[in-house]
Amino acid sequence: TTPVLAPKIGEERVTLNGKSVDVYTTLSRLTLPFNVVGFPVISIPIGYARGLPVGAQIVARPFEEGSLLRIASRCEELLGERQLPPLQAGKLK
Repeated sequence: TTPVLAPKIGEERVTLNGKSVDVYTTLSRLTLPFNVVGFPVISIPIGYARGLPVGAQIVARPFEEGSLLRIASRCEELLGERQLPPLQAGKLK
């Protein structure tokens, strides 16, 4: 889960809250801290923005993976079925 939509391949900077920021730092800021300290984390799909998938990140206490999976499963039940975005054929740049 990231705080911005997926950047284009090769893009080194993105805009976050009106500021130009480094792609790597921005993409890892919501996951890296939890990975380092060993907290279980899951990202569940919650919709789309500009045709790109958007997710919500849920974090649990260490060794609470079972609880995390139950919570994520319940969230997905409450959110209901998601519509897939239309596929677009085109050239990769």
